[in-house]
Order: sequence, then C-alpha cells, then structure tokens
Amino acid sequence: MDLNKLFLNIQKGEISAISEGITLIESNKNSLIKYKNKLLELCLPISGNACRIAVSGIPGVGKSTFINEISKLFIKENKKIAILTIDPSSAKSGGSIMGDKTRMHDISKSEKVFIRPSPSSGHLGGVNIHTKDAIILFEAAGYDIIIVETIGVGQSEFEVKNITDFFILLTITNTGDEIQAIKKGIIEITDLIVINKSDGNNIKKSQILKRNLTNHIISKNKTKIETCSSLKTQNIDVIYNIISNYFKKNIRTKKFSEKRKLQRIIWIEQKIKQQILKDFYKKNEIKKRIRKLSSGIEKNKLNFNNEINEIIKLYKSKNIK
Repeated sequence: MDLNKLFLNIQKGEISAISEGITLIESNKNSLIKYKNKLLELCLPISGNACRIAVSGIPGVGKSTFINEISKLFIKENKKIAILTIDPSSAKSGGSIMGDKTRMHDISKSEKVFIRPSPSSGHLGGVNIHTKDAIILFEAAGYDIIIVETIGVGQSEFEVKNITDFFILLTITNTGDEIQAIKKGIIEITDLIVINKSDGNNIKKSQILKRNLTNHIISKNKTKIETCSSLKTQNIDVIYNIISNYFKKNIRTKKFSEKRKLQRIIWIEQKIKQQILKDFYKKNEIKKRIRKLSSGIEKNKLNFNNEINEIIKLYKSKNIK
C-alpha cells in the first residue's frame, strides 16, 4: 500500500483518494492498524483548520434537511463542506442511510460537498468511533466546514461535543424532547438550540417552546435558541449568521485553542483504549478464562471478584498468548 501517494492525492482533494482513506481508517482489521496510524500521522500536521459543527437531535427532527439548507449558505461563501452522517442500522443493512442523501438532494451533487455515511457499528456514543479520524483526513484534504450528524440516541450529544467546536441541538414541538434535554444537562453543552419545523400551525407552538426553554436556561448560559423551518427555508439565514459569528469571534482565541488541545488528548486516550481492548480480547488464554468464568457463573461456583482480578493479572503477564 503506497500511503505517501494516497496522502498526496488526499491533499489534492481527489474524491477517490478521500474515499479510500476513509475506508482504511474505518476498517477494524488488525492487519491495517499500522497503515491507518501512518495515514493519520501524515494528515495531522496539516489538519485543524476547519470549523467543526455537530448537529444532533432525536430521529425525525429534521437533521438532514436542516444540514441541506444550512450547507447551501456555506456553498455560497465558496466553502468546501464534508458531512459525516452516522447511521444506526447500516452496520447490518449495508446502506439504509441513503435516505440521508435523499434529504440532502440539493447539495449532494455539488463539487463543494462530500457526504460520507458511516455505520455506528454498535458504538453507543451516537458517533462512529473513527469519526474524529475522518475529520482529520477531511481537514488534510482542504475542507473548510465539517458537519457531523449524529444518530440522535444515547450519549451522542456528549461524545460529539468532544470532537466538534459548535454544537447544535435540534428539537420540535410536542415530543417532550426539550424536557429530556433539560434533565440530561444537554443544554449546558449546547451552543444553539434550533426548534425546527416551525411553520403553519406549529409557529405558535414553537414560539411557546422557545419561551419555555429560555426561562429554563440560567442567565449566564450562552446557549442561543432559534426557531426555523428547514422545509420552508425560514430563518435559516439567522442561524447561519449565528454559526458564522461564533467562529469569527472565537476561532483565534486562547480558549478555543485550549479546547482543541483537550479534544486531542481525549482522542489519543480513546485510540489507546481501543487498541488495548482489541489486544486483550484476542489473547487465547484470556478467551479461555472468560469461558471458564462464564461456566462458573452457570454452576454458581466462583468468587467473581477474584476471577476478574486473575484475568487482569493474566493479561499483564509478559508470556501470555
């Protein structure tokens, strides 16, 4: 595998090379780990220049349609956009996420836009475990805007916050989702709440929800709240300006730089944990001890804590195979 050539083509922005690079870093094959890490090593020095945006919210809230409309305004500013959509079912179905591309039909054919669907592969954070790697690669390819659309379940909001700069939470009326957001503390990490589908009979309800959410947010919290209709393209320009002004104001600040540094540390820790787990479970002796532990549970004949500790000690020993 000629990684130097692949990297140079990625740097040139060649679509086929970018696709090949993403496929490589998303692979779970142990034999490809050294190639994945080498490619990231090449990309890292020229990455970090994009604006990273997360779009989250429950399924059906209109994330894809919203991204379609907001991206049009970035395109008008001559920005290159990479959109990473995480799908909860494609790991099994092999391509059900095509629905996302259908809802982004206006931008999917633009040479300024690269839409990359990826399966969550069972990862519970609502983002693919390799999403940060993909961001690095797209930045090396010269993309100005990276948008991550989460699957909108579980802890997606909190994990995607660790790989992006600006977090948008989409909600709609009559779902109870806004109350759950308050309960889970999501608002505390949210930069912008967008009440979508604010059109027709929903306009009044959206205004009431906006007022209720505003009343729940502590005054020192800088979370902004806006209503919009992605389908009717209403108020999209206001939301676009909020996003643009955020990056103009913050991207060169010390606080922004420190946040990116912390995200890199979290990313490195996750890479190490991922590799340790893979190494742990591929050891034959570990597999045997786990089966023995399972058998002991069935027969109700074991000291659970001692057995767990013995397995860990076994892994730490130098001669384990």
